[in-house]
Amino acid sequence: MPTRMLRSRRDRQVASLIGRGSLGMNQDASVGMSERHVDRPGEGEEKTYAFTLFRVIDHKETAERAGVQMPDSKLVMFGNPSVGASVMVAAPSAGLDFPLKVLVWEDEDGAVSVSYNAPEFLAERHQIEGPLRAPFDAVASIVVGVLGA
Repeated sequence: MPTRMLRSRRDRQVASLIGRGSLGMNQDASVGMSERHVDRPGEGEEKTYAFTLFRVIDHKETAERAGVQMPDSKLVMFGNPSVGASVMVAAPSAGLDFPLKVLVWEDEDGAVSVSYNAPEFLAERHQIEGPLRAPFDAVASIVVGVLGA
């Protein structure tokens, strides 16, 4: 994105998310994200971004069952099966990272953040180039659009 002017707020948000990679992980503070966005993204969002919400794992709930207290933390697993399968045919190791995942977590002060593997990290890890990179590159856009990060 650095080669073109970022005109919309959404473009700036996506560029900001893409540019925050550290050790293969992107993280963004997400002010105003509601529980609904994490547990039940709207049907329209799934259609708009052409993905399937596979599962939401509630780490806090699991920890509490084990007698451990922790702030909210949910792992959102999503993807497009036909696109993901095409990537895995080309690079079977990509199955380690499909479905795609986003971690939505709260720190001890109540601030909510979103973390996910950087697209560049995933593409390099599985030696994916060209159009097959699309699902990795789409993560930041989906995070901004669906979770409102």
